[in-house]
Amino acid sequence: MKKWKVLGVILAFFLLGLGFFLPRFIQTEKDEALKKEILVVDDASDEDVSEQEIEIDFEKLQKINPDVYAWITIPGTSIDYPVLQAGDSKDEDYYLKHDVYGASDVHGCIYSQKCNSKDFSDPVTVLYGHNMRDGSMFQQLHKYADESYFDKNSYIEVYTPEVKRVYQVVAAYTMPAELILDKWNGCTEPIDMFNYIQEIKSCNGIYNGNIELSADSHILTLCTCSGDESIRFVVQGVFVDFSKREEN
Repeated sequence: MKKWKVLGVILAFFLLGLGFFLPRFIQTEKDEALKKEILVVDDASDEDVSEQEIEIDFEKLQKINPDVYAWITIPGTSIDYPVLQAGDSKDEDYYLKHDVYGASDVHGCIYSQKCNSKDFSDPVTVLYGHNMRDGSMFQQLHKYADESYFDKNSYIEVYTPEVKRVYQVVAAYTMPAELILDKWNGCTEPIDMFNYIQEIKSCNGIYNGNIELSADSHILTLCTCSGDESIRFVVQGVFVDFSKREEN
């Protein structure tokens, strides 16, 4: 009897491990297959790969899914994904539970709501992504809760078919689970943008007061879950340049 109990415990741990690692393995394989298909790395120089310029084959990517309109990568993290926005025939949060191929997937995608323009010209652009236990999607945003990590990994890069945008991380904190663009009316009015900036400056997390925020700023807000359904974790960057940043 004891032998069967031991075997039962071993089997239970095996199935538990399989349930955790198998989805992670499948997701990693899927992500890497997509990147291999659409990322073009300029290897003309002998520089380290991390310093080489990356090009996104948006033509090929949009053949996979025309809802893709950008690509986000954050150096120092594994965040390196296409950005989507649901088409007219899809629900607002379609990509909360569907992958880039349109298949049902708990990992979802990185996506924006339909009220945001796709050229990042809005005063505030909000991108959503799951906080997956396997480390994928926006889970690694939580690293920014550590001040030393915040200081060392301060840039977000966003590619569109036309240009590459660079944002400098200005804040990381928890906030109530509410739709930012609804709360602040898209920040299209100066008073709403002012109030939103004041909220960022008075956040309960990390804020870099050396970075200027003004009515003319373009703020990128990355939003994910926190483990508490009533709380969200956000990392925010302010647009600084269209070109590749220079290393200090």
